[in-house]
Amino acid sequence: TGSGTGIAEAVSGIAQIGASDAYMSDFQVRQHPEILNIPLTISSQMVNYNIPGLNRAHLKLSGPVLAAMYAGKVRYWNAPAIARLNPGVRLPH
Repeated sequence: TGSGTGIAEAVSGIAQIGASDAYMSDFQVRQHPEILNIPLTISSQMVNYNIPGLNRAHLKLSGPVLAAMYAGKVRYWNAPAIARLNPGVRLPH
C-alpha cells in the first residue's frame, strides 16, 4: 500500500491511524478537520551529477537553487546562484 491508502483509510474511518509520505491536500484537511497531519520523519534527496573536468569536487546546492534548477530558472552550472555556493570551484557553462 502507499500514501494514498493511508490517507484514504484514515479519511474513511477504516483506520484510526494512517501513515503517509505525503501530507493531506488542503481540500482533505478542510473536509476532515478532525484528522491531524503529524510529521514524524524527514527524508533526504540525493542529486547525481556528472560534470566533466570538475575533478571530484563536491558541489553545494541549496534547496532554493535545486528548485530553480528543476523549474528551469537555473540552466547552467556556472549560474551565479550555484557559483555563490561554491567559491573557488571552476564551473563550466
